[in-house]
Amino acid sequence: VFLNHQLDKVDDFINARISNYSYFWNQTEALRENKEIFVQDMLFDSKEDTNSSPFAFGLYLNPEKYDKKVRNNLIKYLKDNGVESRKVVAGSLIDNPVFEIYSDKIKTDLNLEYSRIIDKNGIYLPLHQGIEKKDIDYMVSMLEAFLKE
Repeated sequence: VFLNHQLDKVDDFINARISNYSYFWNQTEALRENKEIFVQDMLFDSKEDTNSSPFAFGLYLNPEKYDKKVRNNLIKYLKDNGVESRKVVAGSLIDNPVFEIYSDKIKTDLNLEYSRIIDKNGIYLPLHQGIEKKDIDYMVSMLEAFLKE
């Protein structure tokens, strides 16, 4: 019964997440235009209607301006100001020391330049269906304030 009740809400959840993503996208326009951050446009980039629902607002800091230390400081700054975030774990898992024992079995000469950039500079911000525009405005203002420092 509980599951059926939740399934009845799925379309509303998806629509709210898409709406929140669109609003977040618009609110970060200045940061994107100034190349402070880069964001994959998960909704508008594709010509296909994938019926996907974004789970987070993923972005990465411009690697020409910022490094992993700045990303980690941003995550702490956001947390200190009541904004949850997560590091993006990208496709550079072969850089993890645990894979050294498998180096003879894993192709390690791959060009993973972009995966490494996202791994070092990527961050997810929340985008669930319960987020309100004021919450998004606050998160964007925190990003702007941090990147001005």
